[in-house]
Amino acid sequence: KGEGILETNMLRRILTGKEGNESQSEGQGEGRPVSSLDSMDEPEVVNENSVDHEATLEKLRARVESELVKDYPEDRGWLDDACLNRYLRARKFDWTKAFAMLEATLRWRREFGVVKIITDVSDGLRKEGEAPKTYVNGKDMEGRPIMYMKPRFQNTEESEFQMHHLVYNLERAISEMEPPVEKMVIVMDFKQLSRRNNPSLSTQKQTLNILQNHYPERLGMAILVDAPPLFHALYKVIRPFVDPVTRSKIAWMKSSPSTSSTNIQHQNILTEIASSDQVESEYGGSSNFFYDGEAYFAAPLVLRYLTNAESKN
Repeated sequence: KGEGILETNMLRRILTGKEGNESQSEGQGEGRPVSSLDSMDEPEVVNENSVDHEATLEKLRARVESELVKDYPEDRGWLDDACLNRYLRARKFDWTKAFAMLEATLRWRREFGVVKIITDVSDGLRKEGEAPKTYVNGKDMEGRPIMYMKPRFQNTEESEFQMHHLVYNLERAISEMEPPVEKMVIVMDFKQLSRRNNPSLSTQKQTLNILQNHYPERLGMAILVDAPPLFHALYKVIRPFVDPVTRSKIAWMKSSPSTSSTNIQHQNILTEIASSDQVESEYGGSSNFFYDGEAYFAAPLVLRYLTNAESKN
């Protein structure tokens, strides 16, 4: 029963941005479904023809240049037009709200130490990466990196390094995006989910905060593998309240025919969106990828925005 409550609360937070009877999130607007994934994937459809996009982008760019670049010179390369456009889309092309979101992210990146985390891998981060609980491997046919999350392999106690590990992998996925690709596919594998390996409420909230507020417009698809039965039951209830665009980004699949079925249709979506050699064998592909933590961290992680910053200085 306890595990069911944890699972139910996690799905509620992921799909609706609410827990229990929490009120609608500020800024989401009244009278429309909300979702914690709204900022990370595409927001509610906006008629861009009704907005002078170039003029809006220029206003945001001008304010960023005058107020943010001088305070955050190390992030100058990160503040390119592609980044500004992601934040504009996340805030429905309200450039003042996009600016506020950008400023908050820059402050978070400095305080959290994002660049240091990815360029100077700590012992704590290496410990997190010893187990194949979160990693990037392969791309779909659109060139979107695939990030796997497998809570059953949790190998550490709750600490700041768990969030460092999440951010390291988000940045690794971004480093593997070839322009104009800007999004990733996240595979959440729930096999053997239990109270022991289910992320705590605090960890879940921190994770959602990072994804929503600091990596907007980065989610291309979320694939839920072997989700517990309660997830399906709850999803049927809250589905009408989930933003339609978010809903279209969510896919359910089972890793093998032996997994108990539900009334929700399952399909091997991974082998539909990615070639077989890019999909791990346990998900129906032909890749025999074996995760090796030492090799994973040894692989080059080159971020274009760091290179861009150096060229502009």
